[in-house]
Amino acid sequence: MSSVNRYIDIDLRVRILQESFKMKPAYESYKNLCKDIGDTRLTFENFEFWFYGFTNKQFYLDYVPR
Repeated sequence: MSSVNRYIDIDLRVRILQESFKMKPAYESYKNLCKDIGDTRLTFENFEFWFYGFTNKQFYLDYVPR
């Protein structure tokens, strides 16, 4: 099991939250966001963690995973 660094900047979490409201598939949303911010800031694993959390109505932007 790979370890995922889920601690990302709050501004990036807000952008993922915005993408989750667009009702598009996760990978398409990830590619759109990477196009805007650059490919190096965010892995798909980190994006998925936050994206699916937000789509499941877990809107805790200040959450710090262990």
